[in-house]
Amino acid sequence: MHPPTSSRASNLSTIDLMVLFDLLGASNPSIPSYFPTTHWAYTRMARIEKQLREDGQAFSESNRNWFVDGETFQSQVHKDGVQDDHIHFLHRGVEILHIIPVMSP
Repeated sequence: MHPPTSSRASNLSTIDLMVLFDLLGASNPSIPSYFPTTHWAYTRMARIEKQLREDGQAFSESNRNWFVDGETFQSQVHKDGVQDDHIHFLHRGVEILHIIPVMSP
C-alpha cells in the first residue's frame, strides 16, 4: 500500500495521466485538445505525429495532421464533451488526455 510518507494517497493518485483512445478509424480524423490541464501531453503527441510524417513513417489520405490544435489551448473552440467510462476517473481528479476525433455533422 502507500506508507504514511508517500506522496501518493491512494491507488487513483498513482495515475498521472489516463490516455483515452476512442472512435478512431476515419481516414483523416481531426483530434482537438479537450482539456487545458492535459494540453502539454496533447502538444507532445502532435509533435510525435509531425516527426513521424517528416520521417515518412506516418501517412493518411490527405497528409493533413490529425492533431489540429496548436501549441496554445483553444478554449473558445466548441468541443463536445465526451461521455465515456473515464468520467468516474475525471471526477476523482485523474488527468485525462482524449485522443478522440470531433465528429462531423
